[in-house]
Amino acid sequence: MNFLKRLLGFTIGVGLIATSVIYTNGWIPGFAPEDEMLVKYQTKFENTVADFNKGYPASPEELVELYSDLLEVCYAEKAEEENIEQVVPMLRTLYSTELSLLNDETTQLEKFIADVDKHSQQENYLLASELVRVEYLGNEEVDKSKITVKHTMSNIQTTRDYTIQKEEDGRWALANFKDVQIQYFTPTGRDLLGISEEEGKKYEKSKDDTFEGDTSESLD
Repeated sequence: MNFLKRLLGFTIGVGLIATSVIYTNGWIPGFAPEDEMLVKYQTKFENTVADFNKGYPASPEELVELYSDLLEVCYAEKAEEENIEQVVPMLRTLYSTELSLLNDETTQLEKFIADVDKHSQQENYLLASELVRVEYLGNEEVDKSKITVKHTMSNIQTTRDYTIQKEEDGRWALANFKDVQIQYFTPTGRDLLGISEEEGKKYEKSKDDTFEGDTSESLD
Protein backbone atom coordinates (compact mmCIF):
# COMPACT_ATOMS: atom_id res chain seq x y z
CA MET A 1 0.00 0.00 0.00
CA ASN A 2 2.83 2.39 0.85
CA PHE A 3 4.43 1.57 -2.48
CA LEU A 4 1.23 2.50 -4.30
CA LYS A 5 1.06 5.83 -2.50
CA ARG A 6 4.60 6.67 -3.46
CA LEU A 7 4.22 5.72 -7.08
CA LEU A 8 3.01 8.75 -9.04
CA GLY A 9 2.11 6.89 -12.22
CA PHE A 10 3.48 5.19 -15.23
CA THR A 11 2.97 5.12 -18.97
CA ILE A 12 3.33 2.02 -21.08
CA GLY A 13 3.87 2.31 -24.84
CA VAL A 14 4.85 -0.11 -27.60
CA GLY A 15 8.48 -0.95 -27.04
CA LEU A 16 8.80 1.77 -24.38
CA ILE A 17 7.98 1.91 -20.67
CA ALA A 18 8.36 5.30 -19.00
CA THR A 19 7.94 5.52 -15.25
CA SER A 20 7.46 8.75 -13.38
CA VAL A 21 9.91 9.91 -10.74
CA ILE A 22 8.98 8.86 -7.20
CA TYR A 23 9.10 11.67 -4.67
CA THR A 24 9.14 11.43 -0.89
CA ASN A 25 8.79 14.08 1.78
CA GLY A 26 6.24 16.07 -0.22
CA TRP A 27 6.14 17.34 -3.82
CA ILE A 28 9.47 18.30 -5.35
CA PRO A 29 9.28 19.73 -8.85
CA GLY A 30 11.34 17.72 -11.34
CA PHE A 31 12.43 18.21 -14.93
CA ALA A 32 10.46 16.72 -17.78
CA PRO A 33 12.57 15.60 -20.76
CA GLU A 34 11.86 18.90 -22.52
CA ASP A 35 13.04 20.85 -19.46
CA GLU A 36 16.21 18.77 -19.25
CA MET A 37 16.98 19.46 -22.89
CA LEU A 38 16.51 23.17 -22.33
CA VAL A 39 18.79 23.18 -19.29
CA LYS A 40 21.40 21.20 -21.21
CA TYR A 41 21.21 23.66 -24.08
CA GLN A 42 21.47 26.71 -21.81
CA THR A 43 24.55 25.18 -20.17
CA LYS A 44 26.19 24.59 -23.55
CA PHE A 45 25.27 28.10 -24.67
CA GLU A 46 26.74 29.69 -21.54
CA ASN A 47 29.90 27.58 -21.78
CA THR A 48 30.37 28.55 -25.43
CA VAL A 49 29.96 32.25 -24.63
CA ALA A 50 32.43 31.83 -21.77
CA ASP A 51 34.95 30.21 -24.14
CA PHE A 52 34.49 33.12 -26.53
CA ASN A 53 35.16 35.63 -23.75
CA LYS A 54 38.41 33.93 -22.70
CA GLY A 55 40.29 35.61 -25.51
CA TYR A 56 40.80 35.68 -29.25
CA PRO A 57 41.80 32.33 -30.83
CA ALA A 58 45.57 31.96 -31.15
CA SER A 59 45.55 29.60 -34.15
CA PRO A 60 43.44 28.83 -37.23
CA GLU A 61 42.35 25.53 -35.64
CA GLU A 62 41.15 27.26 -32.47
CA LEU A 63 39.31 29.85 -34.55
CA VAL A 64 37.43 27.27 -36.60
CA GLU A 65 36.61 25.21 -33.49
CA LEU A 66 35.15 28.27 -31.79
CA TYR A 67 33.29 29.27 -34.95
CA SER A 68 31.79 25.77 -35.16
CA ASP A 69 30.76 25.83 -31.49
CA LEU A 70 28.98 29.14 -32.07
CA LEU A 71 27.16 27.67 -35.06
CA GLU A 72 26.09 24.69 -32.97
CA VAL A 73 24.35 26.82 -30.34
CA CYS A 74 22.49 28.67 -33.12
CA TYR A 75 21.37 25.56 -35.00
CA ALA A 76 20.46 23.65 -31.84
CA GLU A 77 16.98 22.30 -31.14
CA LYS A 78 16.39 24.66 -28.22
CA ALA A 79 17.95 27.77 -29.74
CA GLU A 80 15.92 30.98 -29.54
CA GLU A 81 16.15 34.13 -31.62
CA GLU A 82 17.74 35.99 -28.71
CA ASN A 83 20.56 33.42 -28.69
CA ILE A 84 21.21 34.05 -32.38
CA GLU A 85 21.14 37.81 -31.86
CA GLN A 86 23.86 37.40 -29.25
CA VAL A 87 26.01 35.01 -31.29
CA VAL A 88 26.08 36.67 -34.72
CA PRO A 89 28.21 39.63 -33.50
CA MET A 90 30.59 37.06 -31.99
CA LEU A 91 30.87 35.28 -35.32
CA ARG A 92 31.64 38.57 -37.01
CA THR A 93 34.58 39.29 -34.70
CA LEU A 94 36.24 36.23 -36.28
CA TYR A 95 35.86 37.64 -39.81
CA SER A 96 38.60 39.27 -41.83
CA THR A 97 38.25 43.02 -42.35
CA GLU A 98 37.23 42.48 -45.96
CA LEU A 99 34.59 39.89 -45.09
CA SER A 100 33.08 42.16 -42.46
CA LEU A 101 32.82 45.00 -44.98
CA LEU A 102 31.13 42.70 -47.50
CA ASN A 103 28.43 41.69 -45.03
CA ASP A 104 26.03 44.19 -43.52
CA GLU A 105 25.41 43.06 -39.95
CA THR A 106 21.66 43.77 -39.92
CA THR A 107 21.06 41.98 -43.21
CA GLN A 108 23.22 39.06 -42.15
CA LEU A 109 21.33 38.68 -38.87
CA GLU A 110 17.99 38.62 -40.69
CA LYS A 111 19.22 35.97 -43.13
CA PHE A 112 20.79 33.94 -40.34
CA ILE A 113 17.57 33.87 -38.31
CA ALA A 114 15.58 32.89 -41.41
CA ASP A 115 18.00 30.06 -42.22
CA VAL A 116 17.93 28.70 -38.67
CA ASP A 117 14.14 28.82 -38.73
CA LYS A 118 14.03 26.93 -42.04
CA HIS A 119 16.17 24.13 -40.64
CA SER A 120 14.28 24.12 -37.34
CA GLN A 121 10.97 23.60 -39.14
CA GLN A 122 12.49 20.50 -40.74
CA GLU A 123 13.93 19.37 -37.38
CA ASN A 124 17.42 19.64 -38.87
CA TYR A 125 19.82 20.56 -36.08
CA LEU A 126 23.60 20.86 -35.99
CA LEU A 127 24.78 17.93 -33.88
CA ALA A 128 28.56 17.94 -34.22
CA SER A 129 31.50 19.46 -36.08
CA GLU A 130 34.79 17.67 -36.76
CA LEU A 131 38.06 19.10 -38.08
CA VAL A 132 39.28 16.55 -40.62
CA ARG A 133 42.15 18.35 -42.37
CA VAL A 134 44.44 21.32 -41.70
CA GLU A 135 46.71 22.80 -44.37
CA TYR A 136 48.99 25.79 -43.86
CA LEU A 137 49.71 27.88 -46.94
CA GLY A 138 52.29 30.53 -47.77
CA ASN A 139 55.83 30.80 -49.03
CA GLU A 140 58.42 32.46 -46.80
CA GLU A 141 55.88 33.20 -44.09
CA VAL A 142 52.79 31.16 -43.28
CA ASP A 143 49.91 33.60 -43.54
CA LYS A 144 46.99 31.44 -44.64
CA SER A 145 45.39 28.15 -43.69
CA LYS A 146 42.70 25.92 -45.18
CA ILE A 147 40.76 23.84 -42.68
CA THR A 148 38.25 21.18 -43.68
CA VAL A 149 35.36 20.55 -41.30
CA LYS A 150 32.49 18.06 -41.36
CA HIS A 151 29.31 19.62 -39.97
CA THR A 152 26.82 16.86 -39.14
CA MET A 153 23.15 17.80 -38.83
CA SER A 154 20.09 15.63 -38.22
CA ASN A 155 19.40 15.12 -41.92
CA ILE A 156 22.47 16.27 -43.84
CA GLN A 157 26.25 16.43 -43.51
CA THR A 158 28.28 19.25 -45.03
CA THR A 159 32.02 19.08 -45.67
CA ARG A 160 33.29 22.66 -45.72
CA ASP A 161 36.65 24.26 -46.46
CA TYR A 162 37.40 27.32 -44.33
CA THR A 163 40.09 29.74 -45.48
CA ILE A 164 41.77 31.45 -42.53
CA GLN A 165 44.22 34.27 -43.15
CA LYS A 166 46.48 36.44 -41.03
CA GLU A 167 45.43 40.08 -40.82
CA GLU A 168 47.76 43.09 -40.66
CA ASP A 169 47.36 43.21 -36.89
CA GLY A 170 48.63 39.64 -36.66
CA ARG A 171 45.34 37.95 -35.76
CA TRP A 172 43.95 34.99 -37.68
CA ALA A 173 40.57 35.66 -39.32
CA LEU A 174 37.97 33.90 -41.45
CA ALA A 175 38.33 35.02 -45.06
CA ASN A 176 35.74 32.73 -46.71
CA PHE A 177 34.39 29.20 -46.82
CA LYS A 178 33.27 26.77 -49.50
CA ASP A 179 31.03 23.72 -49.20
CA VAL A 180 32.80 20.94 -51.10
CA GLN A 181 30.46 18.06 -50.37
CA ILE A 182 26.90 17.65 -49.08
CA GLN A 183 25.32 14.34 -48.11
CA TYR A 184 21.71 13.71 -47.15
CA PHE A 185 20.62 10.94 -44.79
CA THR A 186 16.83 11.26 -44.98
CA PRO A 187 14.07 12.40 -47.36
CA THR A 188 13.91 15.59 -45.28
CA GLY A 189 17.58 16.20 -46.01
CA ARG A 190 16.93 15.62 -49.71
CA ASP A 191 14.14 18.20 -49.61
CA LEU A 192 16.36 20.71 -47.80
CA LEU A 193 18.88 20.40 -50.62
CA GLY A 194 16.15 20.97 -53.20
CA ILE A 195 16.54 17.54 -54.78
CA SER A 196 13.44 15.94 -56.26
CA GLU A 197 12.46 12.40 -55.29
CA GLU A 198 13.13 11.16 -58.80
CA GLU A 199 16.52 12.84 -58.93
CA GLY A 200 17.35 11.44 -55.52
CA LYS A 201 16.83 7.88 -56.77
CA LYS A 202 19.95 8.26 -58.92
CA TYR A 203 22.02 8.36 -55.77
CA GLU A 204 20.34 5.54 -53.86
CA LYS A 205 22.87 2.98 -55.04
CA SER A 206 25.13 3.95 -52.16
CA LYS A 207 24.68 1.95 -48.96
CA ASP A 208 23.59 4.84 -46.75
CA ASP A 209 21.46 6.62 -49.37
CA THR A 210 23.57 9.73 -49.61
CA PHE A 211 23.69 12.50 -52.13
CA GLU A 212 27.12 13.87 -52.88
CA GLY A 213 27.43 17.07 -54.83
CA ASP A 214 29.67 20.07 -55.21
CA THR A 215 28.50 23.48 -54.18
CA SER A 216 30.05 26.71 -53.02
CA GLU A 217 28.71 29.31 -50.67
CA SER A 218 29.91 32.66 -49.39
CA LEU A 219 28.79 34.67 -46.40
CA ASP A 220 27.81 37.72 -48.47
